[in-house]
Amino acid sequence: LISLKIINAEGAEEEFERIVLRRSFPISAPDEFLSVREPDSRIKGRGSEIGMIRNINIFDKDTVALLNAELDLRYFTPTITRIVSAKEKFGYNYWDVETTAGTVSMVLNNPFSNIRSLEDGRIFIADMDGNCFIIPDPKKLDRQSYKYIEIYI
Repeated sequence: LISLKIINAEGAEEEFERIVLRRSFPISAPDEFLSVREPDSRIKGRGSEIGMIRNINIFDKDTVALLNAELDLRYFTPTITRIVSAKEKFGYNYWDVETTAGTVSMVLNNPFSNIRSLEDGRIFIADMDGNCFIIPDPKKLDRQSYKYIEIYI
């Protein structure tokens, strides 16, 4: 759990026993515009925003590591390192992939909308279960893996 102590706009010190971080742009700008919030609760509802971090890299190395560890829990997005197989059956695409989190079987209901090319060249894939995966540079995949993804990018 991450706690926070700040000096507010009135100059008074405020302490927050627990905070959560949310990315405003998790795909296109994961290190920028991080919302610092109180956690959601049944009593208070959605946690209120305490502030915004313009860029995570303004902090020292240890703080960046701490913040990234918290963000990685919320935004678990393994990197696809190899596409083992991709088959279409009854209008669904079934993929077996190797990722930084192990081997995964995923189902895509419409690869043309579930696979997105980002401006920086990365590929973002969301499966039917809401799991998200990233391919940092599709051209660095092996030839067979690239063939599976090429049609969609």
